[in-house]
Amino acid sequence: MKTFWLCLVPLFVAVDAIGVLPLFVPLTEWTGRTQRQMVILQSVVTASMAAVIVNIILAGIIFLLGRPITRVLGKTGTKTISKLASLLLAAIAVMLMRKGITGVLDP
Repeated sequence: MKTFWLCLVPLFVAVDAIGVLPLFVPLTEWTGRTQRQMVILQSVVTASMAAVIVNIILAGIIFLLGRPITRVLGKTGTKTISKLASLLLAAIAVMLMRKGITGVLDP
């Protein structure tokens, strides 16, 4: 049963670390510090790989359904979505620039 929890809990720890932490610590108290760190590292890698795979699948679906989506949205809808995406991208760029500048200027 310990092996089951050692395999299942890390995924939940990576997804919701604060909520599952009270479960994770008692379930892994029999492990050493190094093994616990390995479990956490494996959970982060697992969550990252799952996120990449889901994103690739979603992007593929959107690419496959591109023409029908464009037909439904029409020319005006497509331009509107394009402008909104550009605005979001610009906001993310400004946020990253601001974080970088404050990181350099603050000692």
